[in-house]
Amino acid sequence: MITAKQKRKIISVGLALALMLELAPLPDAMLSKAAAATQQDILDPAFIASHGGNSVTVQADPSRSPYDVFGEAFGTDNPVEGATKTARAIMGEEAARHVANYYDTVLGKDVFKVEVNGSDCLSCYLHNATYNSATGTWSGGNDDRQRIEIRPPEESRDRIGLENDITAYHWNLKIDKDIPKPDGFFHIFQYKAYNSLGAGVQNLPLHDKVNFPDFSSSEDGNPILTFTISSSAKQNLEFRYADIGTDAGQETLASVPLNDIKDRWLDITVKILNAEYGWVTMTMKDALTGEVLMSYNDPDRVLDIWRRPEIKYNGNTFEGPYPAIPNMINRPKWGIYRKADKTNPNVRDAKIYLSDITLYKAATGVSPVNLAYGKQAYNFGATSGNAMQLANAHAERLVDGVQIDPVVYSNLTAVPQSNNSALGELSWIGTESSKKGSVVVDLGKKMSFSQLKLFMKTARLKTMNMWVSDDETDHTESTLGTIPFSASPDFTYSGPNSGGEDTADKTYTIDLGTTHTSRYIKLYFENGSGANGAGTANGVPTFTMTGPPRLTELEIYNAPQKAKKIQIAYTSGPQATISWDPVPSDHFVIYDNGKVLVDNVIGNSYTFTNLDPGAAYNLSVRNVYTDPYSFKPLMSAESETHVLHTDGSPIIPSPPASVTVTDAADKTINVAWEPVADAQSYRVALVTDAVERIVADEYTGSSYQLKDLSPGTSYGVKIYAIRRGALSAQAAQASVVTAGIKHGSDNLLYNKEVQYPRVWNDDTSSYSASKALDNNDGSRWVALKGSTTAWMMVDIGALTPVQRLEYYSYQNKLKKVSFYYATDGDAFKDPTSAKWTKILTDDRVAQGKYGNPAITQIAEHLTLPAPVNARYIKFTVDEVDGDINVNEVKAFGPISFTGNSALSASNTTESGTLLQWTGATTTIPAESYNVYRDDEKMTTVASNVYQLQVTGLLPGTAYNFRVRAVNESVYGAVYETLGGLPLQVTTLGASADTTPPGWGMDARLAVSQVTSSSAVLTWTGQPITSV
Repeated sequence: MITAKQKRKIISVGLALALMLELAPLPDAMLSKAAAATQQDILDPAFIASHGGNSVTVQADPSRSPYDVFGEAFGTDNPVEGATKTARAIMGEEAARHVANYYDTVLGKDVFKVEVNGSDCLSCYLHNATYNSATGTWSGGNDDRQRIEIRPPEESRDRIGLENDITAYHWNLKIDKDIPKPDGFFHIFQYKAYNSLGAGVQNLPLHDKVNFPDFSSSEDGNPILTFTISSSAKQNLEFRYADIGTDAGQETLASVPLNDIKDRWLDITVKILNAEYGWVTMTMKDALTGEVLMSYNDPDRVLDIWRRPEIKYNGNTFEGPYPAIPNMINRPKWGIYRKADKTNPNVRDAKIYLSDITLYKAATGVSPVNLAYGKQAYNFGATSGNAMQLANAHAERLVDGVQIDPVVYSNLTAVPQSNNSALGELSWIGTESSKKGSVVVDLGKKMSFSQLKLFMKTARLKTMNMWVSDDETDHTESTLGTIPFSASPDFTYSGPNSGGEDTADKTYTIDLGTTHTSRYIKLYFENGSGANGAGTANGVPTFTMTGPPRLTELEIYNAPQKAKKIQIAYTSGPQATISWDPVPSDHFVIYDNGKVLVDNVIGNSYTFTNLDPGAAYNLSVRNVYTDPYSFKPLMSAESETHVLHTDGSPIIPSPPASVTVTDAADKTINVAWEPVADAQSYRVALVTDAVERIVADEYTGSSYQLKDLSPGTSYGVKIYAIRRGALSAQAAQASVVTAGIKHGSDNLLYNKEVQYPRVWNDDTSSYSASKALDNNDGSRWVALKGSTTAWMMVDIGALTPVQRLEYYSYQNKLKKVSFYYATDGDAFKDPTSAKWTKILTDDRVAQGKYGNPAITQIAEHLTLPAPVNARYIKFTVDEVDGDINVNEVKAFGPISFTGNSALSASNTTESGTLLQWTGATTTIPAESYNVYRDDEKMTTVASNVYQLQVTGLLPGTAYNFRVRAVNESVYGAVYETLGGLPLQVTTLGASADTTPPGWGMDARLAVSQVTSSSAVLTWTGQPITSV
């Protein structure tokens, strides 16, 4: 289930936002770009002047204080947080030195240096502190973080972002070569909302103040955008985004390895539409060469760049349907804001350098990308429905920015008549009889549009009709009937749904086929089945609500028209021409099998000159055209696909000559191979004893790291060459055994090979699913920000019985989870495979555990009535409040060791050792113990024997021993621990001959030819000629 606007704004492929389209480099000479299209430059001075904008540039002046330079540009005498006017007046240079002029030899001019210091630096911790002049002391502030940030004041309206402003920022940045690794967050740029509603959320009607009386809206909590130095093992500079201000975290939009950009002048431009349906672009270049080092430009995404009050509703945290408070702003901040606890003696100095900072307000009063957001909407037509339909005929709910109502009512055949809010308070319900309803949307002025997006609470939509009008006059709800809409619908959508789920969240993206222009839009909805009758259930009056259309949001876009009537002219050889009917366009993008083939095509045709022989090209076209309302290039839906078959014999690439394992650790394998001349990409496959699975496909590099593997396990790696989807007939292969001990614990999932979708920030080193398999409650798996479901698949490594399942989270936000098992390796290739069998679903909502204030963490232990034999386990999070955080997932067999049970070795010699497991305990009584050496059973001992003398070993050799407990009385079967108690023991080396060397009785040594610097020694044997 996708919850409400706590999740990212959803945008369909049908409306892909092309934001100054920058596509990946093309792999072949035939793919050279056509001439660049002309696009509106929002930073052009003429554009800025004509759209109510302005700009200011700040440069270092060696003759002036940086505080004066920034203060003059920003209209304030207090331009730096941390090194405030008060702090500088009291502490002088101790505070002022944090922002200083600095001559840079590369740029040949003065720049701004921003510096923070160790934990003993009082002036680094002064943000939000107050000074007592009587005692001469500071108090308050934060002792766990340092902040020195340059920013305009909130009253400087020309330098900050207001709703529907386009703002932009350009600056040069250099990160010091000795920048220390962060101990937590480390921001060097923030774009932050200010003036949170805070505790005032308690007065908002939809907020659940009964269950969440202390919840406070935190619009200005998480910054909207940041440049952040990551604290992961492999450090990056990350461009991050957060759609709401709670502690749900940020999402990484783009990143670059920190080592690639340190001590290097960077040229950065960020452009922003400050709107509920806004957009962002970012480009980072080398300031000297112009090389693009990092960029963000998602063509399929609308971003929420305007913070509204957050609420708690139906247990979910999201921005409610309320506008931002009047003094809400967004503003930029440059400097250093980092985690640095005063109690940590290891906090080190950190410096960055800034130059040529330009702040643009490029335009004001710009439309959100969704033209319907915040506009007027009215229920229209007959009101012949039941009382619940009439009570929820609030069409304004369709334009409030909340895409999905989190309320899910499972039994629509028996909805209590007494509760008009039973189906939620964020949905409009049609009022025309049992299955129909109509609305009118007023866009405020004539606007062009070509796409509708419907968010519905039912999958039964059968028909949608749309009418437009030439009427531009103002109307009230009472005069809507006088609007002269066209006699017949201007557009009709016919869906296949005569039935379908009546409680499903479903999104309909409807391409209107052409551009319409109107101020007023009338829409009619009809479901294909269902009813709205009255009845009783257990004596309680009820309504059946399976029929009436229910919508949570209506979005309207001025999407570009699709390219139509695609034609391909081909005779033979490597040349062909693709063409289409002209439509308004900035440029076109041609795709082959869904991947970019040619970008920036001007005009309505393109000629290929270097096609592969014997190939099939699946060609389609998308149109990029700038929306005149939000000043954002939008990308159309994809055209129909046409297949081009070229003549000749296909090029089948040769495989790489070989693949080399360059490094193997306990959970990772690094491989490399020689590039193949006729290959365009490669397939990387991982082979175990049970399955060969694709790890990376159409990969363009020549080295790869395989991650999240099992220790002590034998793997094969295969590399295939690919050209135009055709694989090499053979693969280059390599084999390797990962380091460490296999099956290192009776937790069957401990350190096992795992697959999972993208994670929070895409930082797999910090938040991968393997973090939930490490027997460490302090680490966690965090699914990609905005995810409402997630999965992990784990290979236990052997077919084994599973009887107890556990999962843990540091917060009580998981609503429903499920466990599945499989024995077939094909299941491990696909989380949706029918070869997965559900073990159980743990519904914490139904059990009253979710939302229980007495439960703040999750530690669930689930015992099965009987074991299941599994090779693979799949764990899924099915419903969640907020982001998905799972600290541990575990599985155990019918018998397992408990507590501090451990295997130890003593009296180790060259040929033997004494193994002991004294004090070991198990979940059920052990009837015997099996002792293994390197996976071969050595012997079985009785349950009252806790040691074994091992002999016959080789000197200086490492051996892996394991003791497994056995029980023969459970469920009439014999069960043995899989991991047991493992231990690696290395015997002593062979004894050396300790007799000192000597000479025989007949040995003779003579010295001759002695000089000041040399001599000749002669003895029985070969002479040494010099010393």
